[in-house]
Amino acid sequence: MRNDIQRLFIALDLPTAVQTNLYHIACEIKGARPVPREQMHLTLKFIGDVEKQAVISLKEALTTIRIPVFTLNLLGVGHFPPRGNPRIVWAGISPKSELLMLHSAIEQTLGKLGYAKEKRPFSPHITLARLKTFHNDSVTSFLARYKDFNAESSLIESFKLYSSRLTEAGAIHSLESAFPLEKCSRERQTENKEK
Repeated sequence: MRNDIQRLFIALDLPTAVQTNLYHIACEIKGARPVPREQMHLTLKFIGDVEKQAVISLKEALTTIRIPVFTLNLLGVGHFPPRGNPRIVWAGISPKSELLMLHSAIEQTLGKLGYAKEKRPFSPHITLARLKTFHNDSVTSFLARYKDFNAESSLIESFKLYSSRLTEAGAIHSLESAFPLEKCSRERQTENKEK
């Protein structure tokens, strides 16, 4: 890839303890390649290749997003594609209005800059492992064992812009910028509930 191009995506990070837990259960899937622990995140938007000179305006636009701090709850497991031979095994996300608001705000903000909107519906998940070959018994038993999976709530205080560099050993992700969510809005909500 050219030096003046960056491959970018926007994601939510998970606490280290949650990443470690997810990695351990992903290792139980026979024949699968678990996602490295430190790369387990929730992708909000894959942007793709961007010229470095355009990254500044991209970052400036993302600073305008105003969404309150929220908690994220992992719930259940599944696979893509939903029918046929699984290629990806994932942990699901319990629906959360703030998460959907954040995703929508990112899509709208980037849309104004000319970035294409995702055509498929937003399906929030954490990729646990990838399968090159199909191991029916292993995936079936994994899905049955963890059908009621849930993890402790994760406090989401920011969303992040990452660059991804593809190498023979796999993708290397580098943090480009972090965008804090609004803590004061959450405090106001708590105050209002107490009144």
